[in-house]
Amino acid sequence: MYVSEVVIREIEQTSDENQKERLLNVIAEFDLRVLPLTDEANKLALLYLAERILPEKKLDDARHIALTTVNQIDILLSWNFKHLANINKQLAVKVINEREGYYYPMLLTNPMEVLYEDD
Repeated sequence: MYVSEVVIREIEQTSDENQKERLLNVIAEFDLRVLPLTDEANKLALLYLAERILPEKKLDDARHIALTTVNQIDILLSWNFKHLANINKQLAVKVINEREGYYYPMLLTNPMEVLYEDD
């Protein structure tokens, strides 16, 4: 599992200090690898905005998708159904990604889709 520099920045902007500490501790406890925001990912994120896949004000959401794309990560999990965990967004991103030479399959989904039940 991974998080990105963008996620760390979002957590650091959290005004609730207890919540901030709890989230940063989860990252440390599970020793999650932090992906840096590269020029390649940022350029792709800006393309998603230019192609109107996401609204201009949702640059960080576009960066989440772009980082998932350029790092060939299988699944982007999010509770953000409007901009990230959304099949319509996934299909639109796929078109742009393939046009730009990114063919690795990726799912944009929510955590409930990857949970399983023990019998």
